[in-house]
Amino acid sequence: KYKHIVENILEEIKRNKKDFSFFYDRYCSNKSSYGLRKGIFSYIIGIVLIKYKNDLNIIEKKANKEIVFNIKLINEIEKNPGNYSLQYIKFSEEEKNYIKKLEEIFRLYIPNKKEEKETSDILQGIKIFTENLNDYIFENILLEKSPLKKVLSGIFSENNSKEFLLKRLPEIYICSLNEIPILLEAELIAIETSYEKFKERLIKLILSIFPSKERDISTALDT
Repeated sequence: KYKHIVENILEEIKRNKKDFSFFYDRYCSNKSSYGLRKGIFSYIIGIVLIKYKNDLNIIEKKANKEIVFNIKLINEIEKNPGNYSLQYIKFSEEEKNYIKKLEEIFRLYIPNKKEEKETSDILQGIKIFTENLNDYIFENILLEKSPLKKVLSGIFSENNSKEFLLKRLPEIYICSLNEIPILLEAELIAIETSYEKFKERLIKLILSIFPSKERDISTALDT
């Protein structure tokens, strides 16, 4: 019965990101030819969000923050449709492979242990990696103008994982999606190697003064 409305909504967001208020005004207003009750239209919105969830990005506008879909969200959207927008993002095979490679790089830091990861899980993993990064590495080993330092410096202000992974990272690395994981991983290996060499030199220096403190020194440098 409402199939054509679902199709119209999809066509609109495929062209441009739309506020939910745009759709409520179109389909629920007394001035429209539809004149649906809000509850009925919210049901249709629920169908769209559930059926096409892998291709949709729900955004809380004020913070430009992704919202993970749940049933309660439909009520929130109905009450305040102008606070949320809907974006259609259909991943290409290249984008899927790129996201999978990023997932592999940061897999140890991704809190979601389910087999199927969301882009938001990867962004959260990068944030956790940054939180755990040794201060010395960030301040002294990462080059000031390196792409990785640019990524990590602004990571906690990023709330939209799809925009971050598909737009922000390519802007920083200035290369194709396939090349980004290679360059990023190379930087991670380089800083790990540099830090291990730094630790070795520092331990040797301190042991020349305090020969019995090797275990304590190694533990302190890893925290």
